[in-house]
Amino acid sequence: QGGHVVSTASLGGLMGAGPAGIYCASKFAIVGLMESLRTEVAKYDIGVSVLCPANVRSNIAEATWTRPKHMKSGYVVDEEVIRSLRTIYAAGMDPEELAGHVLAAVKKNDLYIIPYPEARAGLRAHFDKILAALPPEGSDAEGVAKRHAAMARYTAEREAQTKKNY
Repeated sequence: QGGHVVSTASLGGLMGAGPAGIYCASKFAIVGLMESLRTEVAKYDIGVSVLCPANVRSNIAEATWTRPKHMKSGYVVDEEVIRSLRTIYAAGMDPEELAGHVLAAVKKNDLYIIPYPEARAGLRAHFDKILAALPPEGSDAEGVAKRHAAMARYTAEREAQTKKNY
């Protein structure tokens, strides 16, 4: 019947950041899952979006204190850390404004929802570094053709297996 799936990752799911390695790894996983899911469910008229917010005005800074004891993460916090986090989140996007961006993206079937214009420069620099790591186009035509043919075969075989099994 169609529909739309939205999952929340973070800008940390698009580029790693210092001491937030575990956090970023989990957010990268969400982005990858949603990118993959989008290709799998499109044929059923199901859209997929991944929300990658920066700071949102919320009480998330309190989470380390309000989390049940049996779910403690080992993340060390004190009043100074909480005060710092409160400062960041107090200046964050209003949740209702963020929800409006999500709704607009769902209506357009956008994959990525990143309603923070200030993220553009950091994302551009990050992805430019990734692109700079690639060899020049046309530098391995034979290898590209070989890998492309193998991937096309693999994709066709996987699609056949999926039809047979599901």
